[in-house]
Amino acid sequence: MDHPLLSAVLPAPGTGGATFTGRPARSAQPWLEDHDLLGTVVLPATGFVELALRAGAEFGCDRLAGLTLHAPLPLPEQGGVPLHVVVGAPGEDGLRPVGVYSRSEDADGDADSGWGLHAEGTLATATGAATASAPADLSAWPPAGASPVAVADAYERLLARGYGYGPVFQGLHAAWRRGGELFAEIALPADAGSGEAPADRFTVHPALLDAALHLDRLDRLDGLDGTGTGTDAAAPLATASWTDLQVHRTGATALRVRITRDARGTLALEAADEEGRPVLSAAAITQRTVAAQDLRTGEQPGALHRLTWNQVPAGGFAAQEAPVLFECPVPEGAADADAAARARTVAAATLDRLVRWTGEEQEPAGPLTVVTRGAVAVREDERADLAQAPVWGLVRAAQGEHPGRFVLADLDDTEASRQALPAALGAGLTEFAIRAGAVLVPRLAKAPAPGADRPSLAGGTVLVTGAGSAAGAAIARRLVTGYGATRLLLVRTPAATGTDPQAAPGHDDGSAPQHADGLTADRAADADGLARLAAEFAGSAVTVDTADGDPADRAALAALLASVPAEHPLVAVVHADLPAGATRTDAQAGAALDAGLRRSADAAWNLHELTREHPLVAFLLLSSSAGLMHGAGQGARAAAAGFLGALARHRHTLGLPATTLAFGPWEAAAEPAGQTELLASLGLPALGAERGLALLDEALRTPGADLTALDLDRGTLRAATGRVPAVLAGFVRTPAGRSGRGGDEAEQLRRRLTGLDAQERERLLLELTRSQVAGLLGHASADAVAADQSFQELGFDSLAVVELRSRLGAATALALPASLAFDFPTSRAVAGYLAGALRPEDNDGTQGVVEVLDQLDAALAAVARDAADPARITARLEAVLRRWQDTRTTEPADPEQDFEAVTDDELFEALDRELGL
Repeated sequence: MDHPLLSAVLPAPGTGGATFTGRPARSAQPWLEDHDLLGTVVLPATGFVELALRAGAEFGCDRLAGLTLHAPLPLPEQGGVPLHVVVGAPGEDGLRPVGVYSRSEDADGDADSGWGLHAEGTLATATGAATASAPADLSAWPPAGASPVAVADAYERLLARGYGYGPVFQGLHAAWRRGGELFAEIALPADAGSGEAPADRFTVHPALLDAALHLDRLDRLDGLDGTGTGTDAAAPLATASWTDLQVHRTGATALRVRITRDARGTLALEAADEEGRPVLSAAAITQRTVAAQDLRTGEQPGALHRLTWNQVPAGGFAAQEAPVLFECPVPEGAADADAAARARTVAAATLDRLVRWTGEEQEPAGPLTVVTRGAVAVREDERADLAQAPVWGLVRAAQGEHPGRFVLADLDDTEASRQALPAALGAGLTEFAIRAGAVLVPRLAKAPAPGADRPSLAGGTVLVTGAGSAAGAAIARRLVTGYGATRLLLVRTPAATGTDPQAAPGHDDGSAPQHADGLTADRAADADGLARLAAEFAGSAVTVDTADGDPADRAALAALLASVPAEHPLVAVVHADLPAGATRTDAQAGAALDAGLRRSADAAWNLHELTREHPLVAFLLLSSSAGLMHGAGQGARAAAAGFLGALARHRHTLGLPATTLAFGPWEAAAEPAGQTELLASLGLPALGAERGLALLDEALRTPGADLTALDLDRGTLRAATGRVPAVLAGFVRTPAGRSGRGGDEAEQLRRRLTGLDAQERERLLLELTRSQVAGLLGHASADAVAADQSFQELGFDSLAVVELRSRLGAATALALPASLAFDFPTSRAVAGYLAGALRPEDNDGTQGVVEVLDQLDAALAAVARDAADPARITARLEAVLRRWQDTRTTEPADPEQDFEAVTDDELFEALDRELGL
């Protein structure tokens, strides 16, 4: 069959029916990737309509009497989905049943098993329609008496609601309303008519028909005026059924659409081509809300990722010299000589510069560009400079705390890379590497599939640091139950016992006090976990030894390793001792950063050097995704993560086993207060305790040194406008022209503020602030947040303070001070500050005029091709513009034209222009 979605038809002898087969795949039909719902690419509902209609055409059926959709069809990233469209024999009424089925590509069993039903209905002919009505006349366009509707930001508003429409599906170009009628002008992009899926190979291109419904969805979800007055605003909609859909003309690339909606929300749709000729009509279309879990298949999606570096075109942007460059210092000496100590020196110098930059009273015109050299490895066979590697984690944490204040750039030693720096800065990139002039950006991508073999630890000794923490203890248990470990050497760090007499006072934001060694007081108590873990294995075949010794102390670690019995040699090392507690980029962070790196980086380096001659089968470094993203308030942990990842790559280049596994939020890990809820609100839900261990198993069987265990809620992630970390950009669809700082959201807020008095403005901004605070704390509504309750009483920690500033900055497009939540410690105080910063600028009516011009622009776009007298419109526009310019100018008018010297035609033209004719 010559069809993009169906490849063959298999007649069913003796039944009068047939089975049509296909295999939709994102690789074979890239346009399908442009239909993303709540972060999942699914076959559009209009795709089922197309499948049924095309199958029906083989039997002379040009009408869908009805089609009910039972289950969505997610499309995997790799491979395709075997598809069957089954058409049965006609009944006495002439109607033929039709069903659409799919199954997994690797389904077991015979050819008849494993099929799931997605849609079923009946096919008919137009002559057999129970009710026949003449198609609507859409030849007069735009419709008489209809008011233009601004839809320039339609796909950004739909994106915020969970509809991730890509370019092929962004067909809505102009819209009008007339009473209860909606009218839309839609079209496929110019390049959609070529390639593997041209419009003339479809009955009606699924993307075109899907776009016919976007205006209704926009109206329901957000209100066409952008004020949020629509209905069903809590969840996106998916089509549930079609009734009496009839096709009059095939192969259309553009449509004029008329939609009506009854009191129950059922739609009626009629569409014509650009000349007003009928294309299709549907008597009734019903829709239902959809949730993310409705789109998931039985298979749990992989959550193991690795960092890749993708080249981006830096051309086409105005080169921008960095206002201020900070060249990261490189200590003298061999790169491998005491790498951890060198890393602490570089990190301390970098932190000092970051603190001084954020402490300046006058915010500079641009960000501070932190330049490293070889701090990141952009190829699998490349080493990163261990001394500079922590800088990337540290600066990423500072970027989270101070949005827009820092840029990360890693260069090689070529002149081409130095010359390419201004172009990369002009492109607005916040973190990038340049190699031989090529600009590369970091992006998380799915890790390769794990292998079948897992390491065996039976008979040897496994050294584990940090086993007193919940995460470390869970990993230690897994080594016994899943890898046959029979002897555990659990290292108890002396600094983790007792009470540190030099613990620093608590932060102003109410977070827990900080110990000089990077531990919070409540985490210090977890040292008892070692004793509990040893007690669990008492009486079993597993020998558990608990030893005092600081792995960061090279001599102490060497003595500990020497004590390992020769009959049970060291076979694996697990370093699970991470810096804990809040570490903000401030003057008090220096000691915590140094202690955190000693605890994690120095220990890891000593373990690396002192075990190089041991026959290890595994060298596992437990790390944190704070080094890649959302590390605000966790500078020490983020910096340590950078070093651990670089160390794993370093070992790989030496042919030594190593895996760094950076966990996102994990229930087994003791995260700072409120962090798990906050990250979930940003699209990073916590991994379950067992889920995290399953990913650990995958990591130990997966090629590559540096891996990240992270679940993504793409719908929530997409809604986090302007706050998506750079490394996650590959998982989020962003329409062209979308502002990186929530510009459209801020513009809508400013429009709503226009014309309000001072009291109403503060009330609106208080609602905004309370709703953002409620979202951060996981409350269902703003009612749970009292206007005058302090943020500290509400349970804010450092990360919540930073995130509130970031969210309000995106919602208002204001550069808010880092001390916002401290200087204005309640929702009411913050709202008062915002009211002063968002002074009304449009009380002179400017905004109202701009909105009218937007409507005029939409009307002109609609009539430009079909205008019978374009010169008349042009002359009228010129007259209006001239009067506007006359009222604004203070310069002398142009000399009067000499009408004695003009021709009659020129004179009449001038008069017509003056009169607006």
